[in-house]
Amino acid sequence: MKHIRNMSITKKMILICLNICLIPLIVGFFVIFKIYVARLNEHTMEFAQAFNAQITANLNHVIQDYEGISKSVLVDNELFFYSEKTQRSVTELVRDNESIQRVLFRITTLQPKVKTVSILMHNGDFIHTGSKGLKINQTAFYEKPWVKGLDQSTENFYVVPAHKADYWNSRTNELVITFVRKIMSSGMKYRGALMIDIDPASVIVLSEEYENAKQKYDIEIRIEDSAGNILYDTRLMDDPTQWQDESMTAPAFGDDYIALEQQSETLGLTVYTAIPKESLNLEEKYVRLMTILVVLLCGVIVVLIVVPISSALTSRLVKVSYGMRQMKNGKYITLPNYESSDELGMLVSSYNYMVHEMEQLIEKVYVAELVKKDSEIAALQNQINPHMLFNTLEVIRMKSLCNGDPVVSKMIFLLAKMFRTMLDSSKKNHRIRDELIYAEEFMRLQNLQSTDQFCFTYDIDALLLDILCIPVLFQPLLENCIEHGRRDKSERLNIKITGKAEGEIAIFQVCDDGRGMDEESLALTRRRLEKARQITDPLLHSEIGGSQNIGLINILRRLRLADERCSDLDILYSNSSGTCIEFRMRIRMCLDEGL
Repeated sequence: MKHIRNMSITKKMILICLNICLIPLIVGFFVIFKIYVARLNEHTMEFAQAFNAQITANLNHVIQDYEGISKSVLVDNELFFYSEKTQRSVTELVRDNESIQRVLFRITTLQPKVKTVSILMHNGDFIHTGSKGLKINQTAFYEKPWVKGLDQSTENFYVVPAHKADYWNSRTNELVITFVRKIMSSGMKYRGALMIDIDPASVIVLSEEYENAKQKYDIEIRIEDSAGNILYDTRLMDDPTQWQDESMTAPAFGDDYIALEQQSETLGLTVYTAIPKESLNLEEKYVRLMTILVVLLCGVIVVLIVVPISSALTSRLVKVSYGMRQMKNGKYITLPNYESSDELGMLVSSYNYMVHEMEQLIEKVYVAELVKKDSEIAALQNQINPHMLFNTLEVIRMKSLCNGDPVVSKMIFLLAKMFRTMLDSSKKNHRIRDELIYAEEFMRLQNLQSTDQFCFTYDIDALLLDILCIPVLFQPLLENCIEHGRRDKSERLNIKITGKAEGEIAIFQVCDDGRGMDEESLALTRRRLEKARQITDPLLHSEIGGSQNIGLINILRRLRLADERCSDLDILYSNSSGTCIEFRMRIRMCLDEGL
């Protein structure tokens, strides 16, 4: 903040203009960016749901196809008749095998995605065929755990999770899934099973649009059965060497993916679609980058516009500032007037007028100082020698003592002390403490004249006793209380001075319990005080109210001459219960605490 305060007006204006222009711009682009990202996320979720729905629909279609194929084979008369036979001749066996072989061959022909089709009967007969000359090694095939448990399954049609086709004659590591249809006799006894091996990827059928999106966003697809075993997994299909067995499961997708799932209509399969957030964030990063570039470009344009305009507007202010600095060094220079009526033109005109007025005021002050010095010399020449005055009063006091009049002697003694205090008040460090001493002497003198009819007390914060003040501050107010507050000479009058500090301001109150003023006199006095505040020329103070309220006006005038900004005097109240005068002044400590 200090660095900003010390900046030139041109730089401050440029900074303000940039803030006014760029902050709304940045906020606007930020809001637009956030709205775009929110819409992008909504679109992404809609796309992911549609993508997942298409995969699930295609999976349902594939399942229905192979379920229909297996049923058509099962209800084939020759195969059904073959499954019911218990004893066959060699001729019948050959003929039946050839018939079934034709059925299986027809399946591989009609469904190019089928790798192998096989039938395993309960009596151990095994018939199979495969596309592209694939053959099954029966020994390796029988070792498969899922083959050993064919007769134990409770489902008539089901799918075996992905597993290695290492029972083919090629001993390949290729992964396949197997659709199994149990063959039951008319008495619902297990007679065998029809098994169809297909590539797991063949169950994922996507349109060209979705296939392109899958490649672009690196979408991962996983299909699991109800036990969590994997039928298809994008990552594992790309690297079959990671595959362990047909009961292999995969970990759940983490927070780095947007994952959706949906159930198939049959077989209890679950389709998972996972889109990496990082691939989606690429577009968001691109938009963010473009937003930043646009903001920077707009910022450069704003700077190119703001800097020349600000420099042109502040050039006259800079010249006024230069003139003020020269004025501080005592050089009063005028600036060339601008032919414009805007605020800056008025400022230059006002500055030139101020320079002219100050030159005249300096000349007036110089003349006034000469007059003041002449007046002081004349006053000093007419001043009574204080030592002669004190010596004379002391002679009178001793004379009264010799004549047996101690009261007069006491009065003369107090009067001499008051004169001494008044004469000493010309020194710079005149304090509230000195004023209280002067006030006490004045009240003692009044009590000697009026036989103790006045009770004078004061309650002032100790901090205020040593602050500087103008001379003869309390005495005129005390005299006011005595002159205008007494109801009659027989009644005792109580007068109290209080003082407290509020921040850097000292507040004093002089209150009595006398008769007070009527409303008309109080309003008139307050109007005179307000008029005294407004008149700054000392020569015009005689026009305020003549000799009326001269004590209050005199104190107000001297307080405001000492410090016009912080000093004031007012009547808090004046009624039948008494009068209270309050005045304020700045707290200023003594220059030399030893005095």
